[in-house]
Amino acid sequence: MSACYKDTRQGTLENIENWLVSDDSELIFWLFGPPGSGKTAIAKSVSSYVQKRGILAATFFFSVRIGQGCSDGTLLFPTLAYQLASFDSSFKSTLCLALKRDPDLARRSIDVQFRRLFVQPLLSMRRTEIPLVIVLDGLDECVDHGLMQDILRTITSSVSNLHGRVKLFVTSRPEWHITRILKHEEGNHVLPYNLQEMESGQATRDITVYLQNSLHDIAQRRNWGLSWPSEDELTALITAADGLFIYATTLVRFADRARMEPHDILRILVG
Repeated sequence: MSACYKDTRQGTLENIENWLVSDDSELIFWLFGPPGSGKTAIAKSVSSYVQKRGILAATFFFSVRIGQGCSDGTLLFPTLAYQLASFDSSFKSTLCLALKRDPDLARRSIDVQFRRLFVQPLLSMRRTEIPLVIVLDGLDECVDHGLMQDILRTITSSVSNLHGRVKLFVTSRPEWHITRILKHEEGNHVLPYNLQEMESGQATRDITVYLQNSLHDIAQRRNWGLSWPSEDELTALITAADGLFIYATTLVRFADRARMEPHDILRILVG
């Protein structure tokens, strides 16, 4: 799981940075796009950026590929609460009191979990000059769609009660069970960001930079010369990627690991 390649996604990252520092921006930034468009890489870059600024409070990366726990929505608020308790002593003290009163709190309803594991401890924290940031990636990879809708309704209906202490950066595919909550319900404090629409031309330019530099590095390490790949071959690879970073990264990974002649690698890649 990698962050964005250097000098790519600059427009999107600048928009996210502006959202982070704006006092009157929505509390939830929802970045959505098709599979392979680089949402997780952007989420990793945002996490790294806010961590360096000391305002990354917690993260949760949903994934059906990593393991069962990473696609289980019932673990979201307990996991965030654990990370926030490690981040702030006031949060930890309030959370410990709540768990002492109710040791089974992590098994309660989503609404109760959110209020007592998350909201009440957060309100005990000292407000920071810039809101803390929580990153949630891959909402569509929560296997229980009904549960994810409950989570999103709970968050969007209550996030304003945190009085600007926290902002949430979330990503997903534009699937209906998520879209109907984050895009179509009124007063949900969400800024939608359509990655495919906003980066219609930028994605191709970024993939060009990525493929040029990555394949050049491979050619240098293997002494294949500066003419590999040729301009026509590079153009064919960029066209085949069709704006999808996952396609471009898969091409580079194959070229880097393949144990064959350079012209044979390109013959396979270009097809």
